[in-house]
Amino acid sequence: KDPTAGDVSATPAAGDEWGAAPATGAAAAPAAPSTPILFEPVQLYLFDMKEDLVFDKQRSRMYNDIQVFTMILDSKFSVKSLEEQIASFRYKDLIKAFNGMPGAKWYNFQNRAEDKKIGDAFDLRLFCSRITKISNPGNNTIDQIDAYSKNAKTVLITSQQFEYDIVEKENELWDF
Repeated sequence: KDPTAGDVSATPAAGDEWGAAPATGAAAAPAAPSTPILFEPVQLYLFDMKEDLVFDKQRSRMYNDIQVFTMILDSKFSVKSLEEQIASFRYKDLIKAFNGMPGAKWYNFQNRAEDKKIGDAFDLRLFCSRITKISNPGNNTIDQIDAYSKNAKTVLITSQQFEYDIVEKENELWDF
């Protein structure tokens, strides 16, 4: 299989910068249907999840509010040799779509009686991930911040430290 078959980079056609031909006369010609770009599952194993960490000061509790999932094409399969965003989905719309599919489950291979719906698994935080970005003035990822970008090991350790800090802050909410 050709790993570049799913390239999403395209050059605009003649016309404006969006690739549309300029309208001439009373009616513009209808656009020809485009061929959908198909990706193999091995190309789409990276997902970016954006969430808000909300603190409820009346209940002294932190809530994770998942906002968006973004599918990312791995750099090995991109012509540009960079990770490319393929599509973004609002979390609520994605969960609604998964709830309509009876086979969409979060499988527990140690105890099959504990299989869950996808939405329940995310609410219970059963996924494993790494923090890649936190709020900062430059809107940079951790590896783009000079203080942490010495090497890949430093970036990974910093990501884990941010995760531990969040857990520690949540635990300290109940300390008097």
